[in-house]
Amino acid sequence: MAIERIDPEVKALTLPRLFEDVGEFSLLLEKKVNEHLIHKFLSHHSYFFNNHIRLFDTIPLLSKIKLGSNHEIDFAICDHGSYGPEWKLIEIESPKYSLFNKSGDPSQELNHALRQAHD
Repeated sequence: MAIERIDPEVKALTLPRLFEDVGEFSLLLEKKVNEHLIHKFLSHHSYFFNNHIRLFDTIPLLSKIKLGSNHEIDFAICDHGSYGPEWKLIEIESPKYSLFNKSGDPSQELNHALRQAHD
């Protein structure tokens, strides 16, 4: 008999807790807090990555992973899918930055984030 493993964050999730967590995250975004606070929240709420983490399996969400001496990834997930292991790297930024400037071009912060992802 196969044992079903469920992510502990998902197992503990209730509808009231979901609404509370979404409200808390929305407030962080509205307040345009710094990246550190967004990272701290997301690192304790792995189910917010539900498009990347299987809800009915345990796939760890790794935080602040060093890549060499010059780069650090905010989050990494290793998904052991049917095609073999696949790493998903996630870089976050503070909500205080706009994605585009007034003329509609990518903002300096967006260009910086894109360079980080590319590097």
